[in-house]
Amino acid sequence: MTDKSQINQTILQQNQNDFIVYNKQNAATLRIYNRDLEKQIKLKLAKNSVAQNIIKNIADNANFEIINEILTFQDLIYVSARCRQEIISDYHKSMIHEHQSSNKIIERISRIYYFSKMRKQIEDIIRKCNVCIQTKHSQHRFYELLKSLSTSDHA
Repeated sequence: MTDKSQINQTILQQNQNDFIVYNKQNAATLRIYNRDLEKQIKLKLAKNSVAQNIIKNIADNANFEIINEILTFQDLIYVSARCRQEIISDYHKSMIHEHQSSNKIIERISRIYYFSKMRKQIEDIIRKCNVCIQTKHSQHRFYELLKSLSTSDHA
Protein backbone atom coordinates (compact mmCIF):
# COMPACT_ATOMS: atom_id res chain seq x y z
CA MET A 1 0.00 0.00 0.00
CA THR A 2 1.24 3.47 -0.85
CA ASP A 3 2.08 5.87 1.96
CA LYS A 4 -0.38 8.81 1.96
CA SER A 5 2.49 11.33 1.92
CA GLN A 6 3.60 9.89 -1.45
CA ILE A 7 0.22 10.18 -3.16
CA ASN A 8 -0.03 13.05 -5.62
CA GLN A 9 -3.41 14.63 -4.83
CA THR A 10 -3.82 16.53 -8.10
CA ILE A 11 -6.38 15.47 -10.70
CA LEU A 12 -4.14 16.41 -13.60
CA GLN A 13 -0.38 16.05 -13.75
CA GLN A 14 2.44 16.59 -16.19
CA ASN A 15 4.10 13.49 -17.61
CA GLN A 16 7.69 13.02 -18.81
CA ASN A 17 6.76 14.27 -22.32
CA ASP A 18 5.36 17.53 -20.85
CA PHE A 19 1.77 16.52 -21.63
CA ILE A 20 -0.99 17.14 -19.13
CA VAL A 21 -2.55 13.78 -18.26
CA TYR A 22 -5.17 12.40 -15.89
CA ASN A 23 -3.69 11.29 -12.57
CA LYS A 24 -4.71 7.62 -12.31
CA GLN A 25 -3.18 7.22 -8.85
CA ASN A 26 -6.20 8.77 -7.14
CA ALA A 27 -8.73 8.44 -9.98
CA ALA A 28 -10.69 5.55 -8.49
CA THR A 29 -11.20 7.12 -5.07
CA LEU A 30 -12.13 10.50 -6.56
CA ARG A 31 -15.05 8.96 -8.42
CA ILE A 32 -16.60 7.18 -5.44
CA TYR A 33 -18.52 9.78 -3.46
CA ASN A 34 -19.56 7.35 -0.71
CA ARG A 35 -16.68 6.21 1.52
CA ASP A 36 -18.73 3.31 2.92
CA LEU A 37 -19.36 2.13 -0.63
CA GLU A 38 -15.65 2.39 -1.39
CA LYS A 39 -14.88 0.19 1.63
CA GLN A 40 -17.54 -2.31 0.53
CA ILE A 41 -16.14 -2.45 -2.99
CA LYS A 42 -12.66 -3.18 -1.62
CA LEU A 43 -13.97 -5.76 0.85
CA LYS A 44 -16.16 -7.58 -1.67
CA LEU A 45 -13.33 -7.46 -4.21
CA ALA A 46 -11.15 -9.41 -1.77
CA LYS A 47 -13.86 -12.10 -1.50
CA ASN A 48 -14.71 -12.28 -5.21
CA SER A 49 -13.05 -15.28 -6.88
CA VAL A 50 -13.28 -13.82 -10.40
CA ALA A 51 -11.65 -10.57 -9.28
CA GLN A 52 -8.96 -12.42 -7.35
CA ASN A 53 -8.17 -14.51 -10.43
CA ILE A 54 -7.84 -11.32 -12.49
CA ILE A 55 -5.58 -9.76 -9.84
CA LYS A 56 -3.35 -12.86 -9.73
CA ASN A 57 -2.94 -12.69 -13.50
CA ILE A 58 -2.97 -8.90 -13.82
CA ALA A 59 0.05 -8.98 -16.13
CA ASP A 60 -1.97 -11.04 -18.64
CA ASN A 61 -4.95 -8.67 -18.49
CA ALA A 62 -3.92 -5.44 -20.22
CA ASN A 63 -7.32 -3.81 -19.66
CA PHE A 64 -7.22 -4.28 -15.89
CA GLU A 65 -5.24 -2.25 -13.40
CA ILE A 66 -5.18 -1.86 -9.61
CA ILE A 67 -5.46 1.73 -8.38
CA ASN A 68 -5.58 2.42 -4.63
CA GLU A 69 -6.59 -1.18 -3.91
CA ILE A 70 -9.48 -0.92 -6.39
CA LEU A 71 -9.58 -3.07 -9.52
CA THR A 72 -10.27 -1.03 -12.65
CA PHE A 73 -11.18 -2.13 -16.16
CA GLN A 74 -10.26 0.42 -18.83
CA ASP A 75 -10.21 3.14 -16.13
CA LEU A 76 -13.66 2.14 -14.84
CA ILE A 77 -14.11 0.72 -11.34
CA TYR A 78 -14.81 -3.01 -11.48
CA VAL A 79 -17.76 -3.90 -9.24
CA SER A 80 -18.34 -7.39 -7.89
CA ALA A 81 -21.84 -8.85 -8.01
CA ARG A 82 -22.52 -8.18 -4.33
CA CYS A 83 -22.16 -4.37 -4.65
CA ARG A 84 -24.02 -3.87 -7.92
CA GLN A 85 -27.55 -3.63 -6.54
CA GLU A 86 -26.56 -1.01 -3.98
CA ILE A 87 -24.83 1.12 -6.63
CA ILE A 88 -27.80 0.89 -8.99
CA SER A 89 -30.26 1.71 -6.20
CA ASP A 90 -28.14 4.66 -5.02
CA TYR A 91 -28.07 6.13 -8.51
CA HIS A 92 -31.75 5.44 -9.17
CA LYS A 93 -32.95 6.90 -5.87
CA SER A 94 -30.49 9.80 -5.58
CA MET A 95 -32.00 13.15 -4.58
CA ILE A 96 -30.54 14.90 -7.62
CA HIS A 97 -31.64 12.43 -10.30
CA GLU A 98 -34.56 10.77 -8.58
CA HIS A 99 -36.05 7.75 -10.40
CA GLN A 100 -34.72 8.38 -13.88
CA SER A 101 -35.18 5.95 -16.76
CA SER A 102 -32.90 2.96 -17.17
CA ASN A 103 -31.06 4.56 -20.12
CA LYS A 104 -30.11 7.60 -18.06
CA ILE A 105 -29.02 5.46 -15.11
CA ILE A 106 -26.94 3.23 -17.40
CA GLU A 107 -25.26 6.28 -18.90
CA ARG A 108 -24.41 7.75 -15.47
CA ILE A 109 -23.20 4.48 -13.91
CA SER A 110 -21.13 3.49 -16.96
CA ARG A 111 -19.08 6.70 -16.63
CA ILE A 112 -17.58 5.39 -13.39
CA TYR A 113 -18.24 1.67 -12.95
CA TYR A 114 -17.87 -1.49 -14.99
CA PHE A 115 -19.66 -4.78 -14.49
CA SER A 116 -20.93 -7.41 -16.86
CA LYS A 117 -24.62 -7.44 -17.87
CA MET A 118 -25.01 -3.87 -16.59
CA ARG A 119 -28.01 -2.99 -18.79
CA LYS A 120 -30.01 -6.09 -17.79
CA GLN A 121 -29.34 -5.64 -14.07
CA ILE A 122 -30.27 -1.95 -14.12
CA GLU A 123 -33.46 -2.59 -16.09
CA ASP A 124 -34.46 -5.41 -13.70
CA ILE A 125 -34.03 -3.22 -10.61
CA ILE A 126 -35.88 -0.26 -12.14
CA ARG A 127 -38.70 -2.54 -13.33
CA LYS A 128 -39.21 -3.66 -9.69
CA CYS A 129 -39.07 -0.13 -8.21
CA ASN A 130 -42.37 0.55 -6.40
CA VAL A 131 -42.20 4.32 -6.87
CA CYS A 132 -41.65 3.93 -10.62
CA ILE A 133 -44.45 1.37 -10.92
CA GLN A 134 -46.94 3.65 -9.15
CA THR A 135 -46.02 6.85 -11.00
CA LYS A 136 -45.63 5.37 -14.46
CA HIS A 137 -48.00 7.02 -16.92
CA SER A 138 -49.44 3.66 -18.03
CA GLN A 139 -50.86 3.19 -14.51
CA HIS A 140 -53.06 6.27 -14.76
CA ARG A 141 -56.59 6.19 -16.08
CA PHE A 142 -56.99 7.51 -19.61
CA TYR A 143 -58.56 10.91 -19.95
CA GLU A 144 -61.98 10.92 -21.50
CA LEU A 145 -63.16 13.26 -24.18
CA LEU A 146 -64.68 16.45 -22.88
CA LYS A 147 -68.44 16.52 -22.85
CA SER A 148 -70.22 19.70 -23.77
CA LEU A 149 -72.19 21.34 -21.03
CA SER A 150 -75.84 21.92 -21.51
CA THR A 151 -76.70 25.58 -21.86
CA SER A 152 -79.88 27.10 -20.60
CA ASP A 153 -82.12 29.27 -22.73
CA HIS A 154 -82.61 31.73 -19.89
CA ALA A 155 -80.31 34.65 -20.29
